[in-house]
Amino acid sequence: MKPRQIHWKWLLLGLVALLLVGLAILPRQFGDSSQLAGRVTDALSAWTGGEVKLTGPLRVHYFPDVSIKSGCEISNASRLPLVKTITASSAKISLDLAELLFGRIRVDALRLTKPEITLKEVPSLVMGPDQTLEARVANLLSGAPIGVVRLQDGILYVPTATGTEAIKEIDARFDASSGTGAMSSFGSFDLRDKTVGFALDCGAPSETADGLRIPVSLT
Repeated sequence: MKPRQIHWKWLLLGLVALLLVGLAILPRQFGDSSQLAGRVTDALSAWTGGEVKLTGPLRVHYFPDVSIKSGCEISNASRLPLVKTITASSAKISLDLAELLFGRIRVDALRLTKPEITLKEVPSLVMGPDQTLEARVANLLSGAPIGVVRLQDGILYVPTATGTEAIKEIDARFDASSGTGAMSSFGSFDLRDKTVGFALDCGAPSETADGLRIPVSLT
């Protein structure tokens, strides 16, 4: 065997050994599954201003990324002013490993499969002068502990004058990973048996003479 081949062989073995040691240490570093899940739900609850629960069987994976798989319920979220509840029987929460090593929780991606999102009726939205929709959206996106939200095969229940209308087969991606308050999103949904595609970009919020403004582009 040539010297260069021997060098790469030992380098590969060293990387494998380091990976195995890391996988053995990570659970002790981050606490057991319930402790890690509790820290994640606390961070998401603080961000949404509501109650976040992980439901069903809880599974924590440390490879290829640190992630939690379970069901998910979000309710009474004051920073999601239009949303009454969000429930999903299957959710994957992927965590930022570097932030976790420093004792902080940041969600790289939140993936909800077949989520059911119920909106509030308009009369139930009570906002003070400093709690406008623009201000709440800005507070939600600026410094959010979450990068990307992915919805797959979701349903949105919208209250109407005659009852509730369901917007089905929602497949969408929302990216707020910049941390500046800007967000980009795209996806599709079915409305009254027609497929609708969309792309929505929200710029970083800025103060103007007329108050807080958020530039929005919708196509």
